[in-house]
Parts: sequence; structure tokens; C-alpha cells
Amino acid sequence: MKKFLFISFVILTLSSIAFFTQPPQTNIIDRADLWQGEWISEKTGKRGEFAFIMEREGDTFSGKIKISDSPLTKGGNVSGTIQGDEIKFGLAKDKKGMLTYAGKISKDTMSGTWKIPVIKDHGTWYASKK
Repeated sequence: MKKFLFISFVILTLSSIAFFTQPPQTNIIDRADLWQGEWISEKTGKRGEFAFIMEREGDTFSGKIKISDSPLTKGGNVSGTIQGDEIKFGLAKDKKGMLTYAGKISKDTMSGTWKIPVIKDHGTWYASKK
């Protein structure tokens, strides 16, 4: 009986050590990920593609975005936050204001809405991790 209790104690201890020393698994964004997707304007019906790479550090991230078929921008630096399954990020443009994105993220996909208040344009977007 003592041998059984000792073996059980050792197994439980080793299991606890293995569990508590593993890094947390977010399954959302790794250190640096490439995302590709599509945007659609509700104002004009225009649509295009975008690709961005983001590097995450805690609840914040930064990166670069390239936007195709937009008369407003070709892209640039972005920064944002992830809290739970919510993602928010923006691309600052001097004369046309801020292009902002907000949405939900889950493992390899994300989607949501975007807006540029100064020109009263907005729409939807979606992306998947490549």
C-alpha cells in the first residue's frame, strides 16, 4: 500500500509540474503570422484584398498591411489589441483619417467591420491565417 501511495504521489507531482510549466496556448496568433483576406465597401460596393503580418506581444500587436484595389491607401503600419476573441487595429492616414478594423478572431480566421469616418465609408472584412 505504501508503494502504491508513493507511486501515485510521484505521478501526480510530475503531472502537476508538466502542466504548470507549459506556456499558455492561445491558438490565435503566434509570434508572427501572415493573414490574407478581402474587404468590401458598403458605400461603393468596391472590394479588394489585403495581406498583413502581425507580431503579437501580450494583448497588443503591430505589423504591416498591404491593401489592394483601394483608391485611398496601399497600406502601411498597423497596431492593435486582442482581448479574448475580439480584435481591433488601425492604419493611420494623414489626410483621410484613420482606417479602423474591429472584429472577432478564432484560430485561423477573423472577420469584422472597418470604417473611415472622414469620408463616411465603411464595410466588412474577413481574413485567414496563411
